[in-house]
Parts: sequence; structure tokens; C-alpha cells
Amino acid sequence: MKQIANLPVQSFLLHPFNLEFSSDSTRIAGVSERDILISQFLRLFDGFEGPFYFEMVRDYEDLLFYKTVRNCIFDKVILNTADSHPQTVLNIAGIRYEKTDTRNWQISDEYPNYVTLQDGMCCKTFTLTSLLDDLRPGWLYDLYQSSDVVKVYVQPVPEEKTRPVIANHRTAQMTLSSASKMDATANIGIIKELVLNKRTEKLFFIKIMMSILAKNPDELKKREQEFLQTTKNTPGIQTAKHVQAKLLQGIVGQKILVSTSAFAALIPFSTSEIYEEGGILLGENMITGNPVQWNINNRMNRNTVLAATSGSGKTTLAMMIIQSFEKMYPQSFIFGVDPENEYVALGQNMGFTYIDYSFGKKMGLDLFKMVPDTFAASETLCNALNIDDASRLHANKAAAVLAKMEISQRSFKKFYQILKDLQPPSFDGPGYSKYFDMLQYFEMLSSPPYSDFFEGQPPSSNKIILSLKNIGSAGGMVHRLITQIALSYAMGKALLMPKIIPKMIMLDEVWMLLQHQSLGNYIQNLSRRGRKYNINLMMATQNIEDMTGNVAAKNVLVNSDTVIFLRQSEATVSALKEHFVLSDFAVSFLMKLAIGQALIKYGNHMVPVNILPDKEQLELFRPR
Repeated sequence: MKQIANLPVQSFLLHPFNLEFSSDSTRIAGVSERDILISQFLRLFDGFEGPFYFEMVRDYEDLLFYKTVRNCIFDKVILNTADSHPQTVLNIAGIRYEKTDTRNWQISDEYPNYVTLQDGMCCKTFTLTSLLDDLRPGWLYDLYQSSDVVKVYVQPVPEEKTRPVIANHRTAQMTLSSASKMDATANIGIIKELVLNKRTEKLFFIKIMMSILAKNPDELKKREQEFLQTTKNTPGIQTAKHVQAKLLQGIVGQKILVSTSAFAALIPFSTSEIYEEGGILLGENMITGNPVQWNINNRMNRNTVLAATSGSGKTTLAMMIIQSFEKMYPQSFIFGVDPENEYVALGQNMGFTYIDYSFGKKMGLDLFKMVPDTFAASETLCNALNIDDASRLHANKAAAVLAKMEISQRSFKKFYQILKDLQPPSFDGPGYSKYFDMLQYFEMLSSPPYSDFFEGQPPSSNKIILSLKNIGSAGGMVHRLITQIALSYAMGKALLMPKIIPKMIMLDEVWMLLQHQSLGNYIQNLSRRGRKYNINLMMATQNIEDMTGNVAAKNVLVNSDTVIFLRQSEATVSALKEHFVLSDFAVSFLMKLAIGQALIKYGNHMVPVNILPDKEQLELFRPR
């Protein structure tokens, strides 16, 4: 078991938080979101009474990208403490964590300039002897990019010893991110004020160790040269012969005196990360180089929005998600609405049923053959036709008659025949005109082009993409009807499947659909109910500002736990700031994204990613 000062140690994996993209603007009682995050981390250190250390470790992984990615790694930041109640301290600080085990650092052999570990890796360790005064929050992460391991050993100074410790140290590190450099005397003076007089901060001794790893001594020597080259502008990096084991274990090394504020520079995160087991590999983190693997099943809901300007890579990203989802779940159900024939190659290459609507083409999307609840099927058509509530009473009567039949005998044609055979209200009754108005609506659906939706054999495949490209001059009425009927068909088919089967419904250019009130309400309802039926709803749009200006669309956005922003235009700035609470830095970042770059927002986290389809995906996305 690991020990600190002969005490058993508990280890906790810390979840990275969003320092890079947090907002500097005022949020709560005059305190910015960025300062709140930094304060959480400082509270963590103030909470421990005994010694502790945290380590940042690179774990090497083989990735599936079609090109070689430098630093194919993902990070582990592990806090090790002998404190009696570490989880209480973590909870009070507001740090997300989980219990874990750290890497095995047991030494096999020791040489003058390096050690070998029990797993066969060669390791050389350096120590940092000083800190600059004006280091920015999260600076430690920059140092970490040059090495494979950074360990920070921390020894809190007991309150009764703070006065003699300060008196006996001529220098101390503040790293308050000030604009001007502070000399040693000023540092000691400020520490006295904060620690002794105001008692707003605590005092610590820290040791910062950096290690590089390699498979053999020759490779280690090469890694050492790279490390020294990349850290040549970092002051005070030293190493020593014959004490490599003690450096690695933190027994020896330069002790640096710091107060609580200095830990802002030692935050071991730059930006949030996503590396989730069983997820979809999307690419690499633009800042850290780490792989981005996103698992929609980990989100609070299963709704995802892809927001992008034209030509920024939105369709490629959507196809990556569809292809990866199908590959992970071959027995899944997938239904997509494609307004511009952009998914035809994917559909054909992956063996999907691709329904390309055109006048006179029978599509077989008969709700009454697929939706078990005849009242729900009737209600969907009434919504699509904007039939008033009074007239729907007659449609419900027809649905009740149809419900008594076997599913194999049900059809829209049969439903319409039952409607016509109903006894109409008396001539002078209040429902007379409503009845014939309702019949007129459904008579329209019984004739081309609308009857083409229902006639013909329904698709037998569980992987379907519906193209709306050829609606052409048929106009908005056809567009709205066919989409609402198709979505109801997909929902009905999904409900007939066991809940355990994963399902995905994809709506491209969803802003076009949400502008129709009844269709917008239907999509909004689907976004709220989908999780109960294991349905993942993915919506892509070029017009994020149109979505935020529409009540139903705005509710869909609010109910989407993941929003993936690709390049944005100036027209979206106000919508991004108002509805997504993005910082000025994040908004500016979105304006500058290149094709295939994105910012993933999930919960309170944001991760910048280079989207990297692999070779297999690129082949599937191209016509053959």
C-alpha cells in the first residue's frame, strides 16, 4: 500500500473542469465563473491538514485515426492523501472525483542517471527549484505537456509554525498572476499580511517533480533531449545523479514555500476532457492533444445538437456519429431525415434503405400499420393537418373502430373509409359543419401526392434514411406532412422494439422542420420522451439563431445535454452568449474554427476537438 509519512494513502481520480473556456464576465455576486473554478481548487488544498500529493500521468493508447496523432494519450490526474476524511474535503471544494488506484512506481533497478520500474519502463526525474511570480492559472498543465509525469508533493505548514517558517525563509513564491514581477522581499511581506495578519491563506512547502519515461536507455536519452529543449524557457529545472529513486518518490527535491494563492498556477487542468468507455472516437482535443471519445449514454439525456455554418464539416460529423453508432450496435434502429441528399453515399455504402421521395413514388409509411395505438396515429395526422379539437372527436371515433381490428388489417385507407361511413351529426347540430370539414382534410390525404406516403410496402429495414430533396414545388405542406408522418412511423416502429435495443433518429437541417408549429411541437415532445425508449435524437442545423428565436426549437436546445458547435458566423454571437452562456473567449474561438474543428459542450464542460474520421469512415462517406 502507498504511504505518506508512514500513513496509508487513498487515491482519487479528479475530473477535469473547464478552466480554458470559463467566463471572465460577472456571474454571481460579482465573481466570475473562472474565479469560482479557481476558488474550488484552492479550497481543496486549504481543506487538507496532512501531507498529500497529486500526479498527472500520461497513459499511452493506440488510436484508430487514419493519420498518426502526436501524443496519443489521455490524462489521469490523481490526488493521493493520507487525510482521514478526504471525500469530505473534495465534496466541500466541489471537485468531481472517483476512487481509483495510481500507477505502480515501484523501482526494479537504480542507475546514476535513471531508474527502471517494475513494468520495465526507464524513468528519469527532474525537480523544479523556483516559480515565476506572474504565472497564469493552470500553468502547471503547460509544464506537463513536456513530460510524462508531474508530481506535486504538498506539506501544509501547521498554524503554530507559520511565523518561524516565514522568519527563516528569505524567499517565498506567490504566483498571483500579477502584471508586474514581485521581488523576494515583497513576496514575504504579502505572505505575512495574508497568512499571519489577515489569516486568509495557509502556508505550504511543495516539491514539483517531472519525470520522462521510455522503453529503453537509448530512447530515454532521446526523450531527455526533447524535454530539455521544450523546457529551456522554464526556470529552475534541475536533476541529480544517484538520487533518482528518491526524486521520483519525493523524498528529496527542492522545497518551495508557497501560500494558498500560488496553487492557482498549479491547477492540473487546462480544459475539460472527454474519454468515455464505450463511446464514439471523434478526434483529438485541440489544446491538449488527447483523444476525444464521447459516449452519449453518459449524458443526462440522449439529445444532441450539431450547430454549424455551411461547409464547416457538420455533415461529416453527423455521418461519423451514425456510422460509429451502427458499428457499436449492429442490431440498432436508425432513422434519418435528409433534406438535401447529403447522406445518400453513406446510406448506400452501409446498406441502409434510402427512400428518395418523388411524385408518384409509393413510400409505404402507413402509420396505422406501424403505430400500435390507433388514437396516437389519428392524433398525429390531425396535428399535421391542423384539425381543431371539435373535429377530432370524429377522428377518434374512427380510431376506436380501427383499434378493434388486427394490426394486419389496419391502414390509412381503412381509417378513411370508417370516417366516411360514420353517421354524420344532424343537419342543424353544432357538429355538422365540423364533420364535413374534417372529412375534407382527410380526403386530401387519400389522393396523390399525399396518398403516396401510405401506399406501397413499408420498409422492412431497421436502417432508413428519408430524402426530401425532390419535394420541389410541392411546397411546405408536403414537407411538413411527410416529415411528421415519417417521424411518427419511426417512433411507432421504435416503440414496437424492446427498450434494450439502442435507437437513433437523425434530423438534418432541423431548423426547417421546427418552423412548422405542429412539427416543432412533435420534435419537442420526442426530445423529452426519447430517453425512456432508449432513443438518441440527433439534430443538425445551420441556423442556430433561428432555433433560439423559436419557442419549440429553444425548448429542444434546452433539453439537449450535448451541443457540438462547429464554425459560427457573426450573426450567431448574441444567441451564443444569451442562450449558451459562452465566454467572450469561447465565442471568439468559434468564429475562428477551421473546417472539421468543433467545440463540444456537455453539461458545464466544453472540449475543443479536431474531428478526425478514420479511413473506413472516409470510404463510406464517398460515392462508389
